[in-house]
Amino acid sequence: MTFLDILIILALSQKGGYDGHFTTFFEENLQYIKENGKPKYVVFPISTFEKLLELIEDLQDHRYIEEAKSDGLNPIPLQEALKELST
Repeated sequence: MTFLDILIILALSQKGGYDGHFTTFFEENLQYIKENGKPKYVVFPISTFEKLLELIEDLQDHRYIEEAKSDGLNPIPLQEALKELST
């Protein structure tokens, strides 16, 4: 999954719909580092980075569930699995 994929998913998942900007996800100001007058890098707060990592993990979990379903497996909730394992 590329960073662009993540941004597209962020756009689609924003409450109230995508407004053409990522301001609702990137609550704090982004800083741009330019090279030859053109934006080259983006710097954002660690809290935003942590949100991105959490989102990536959630997306990976969702992908695993969808793969399991397409293979004919029926995922069950964690609590139910733990209950079955303890008996």
